Amino acid sequence: MKSKNVSMRVFFVFVIFELLSACSRPQQPSDTKAEPVRQQQPVLNSNSDTVLKYKEIEADAIINNSKWKPLTGNVNVSVTQDHKKYYAIMLTDGVNNVILTYNGKETTGKVNTGDFFNASVLDATGIPYICSDGYIQFTRFDTIARRMSARFRLKCFKGGTSPMDISSASFNDLSW
Repeated sequence: MKSKNVSMRVFFVFVIFELLSACSRPQQPSDTKAEPVRQQQPVLNSNSDTVLKYKEIEADAIINNSKWKPLTGNVNVSVTQDHKKYYAIMLTDGVNNVILTYNGKETTGKVNTGDFFNASVLDATGIPYICSDGYIQFTRFDTIARRMSARFRLKCFKGGTSPMDISSASFNDLSW
């Protein structure tokens, strides 16, 4: 069981690193010698056409007794060589990032941290809070429509600081 928790934590750190680095690195062609592909740029009708628009999500939580409303949320799915699926769910308000990872059965139900479910929170300092106490309860896990909803509660710790308590947390109808 201890080996399973260590491998989940290693995977979890890897997922966090990949999510954060994918968001910050520019896209570059894989072969720098190749001729660049010339595509016709879309015609912009107004200045508002240049603004990236995010789909508003239905999610919220109470963090340390204060309301928290993430601006965006997404689900990334990765598959290992042995065909095991890992779901990385990220909710963010631009400062706080709640990252939930899951690799259990693709069904509704409650799962405690450490049992196929792990979580962490990154705040503006960039040092993660590790969430070792809590659960996620999937209320929708639809692999055909590729949508999920859940409620969760977490207690997270970062060396030398007060714990972060996340309660009354939920997200609805996130897609992947």
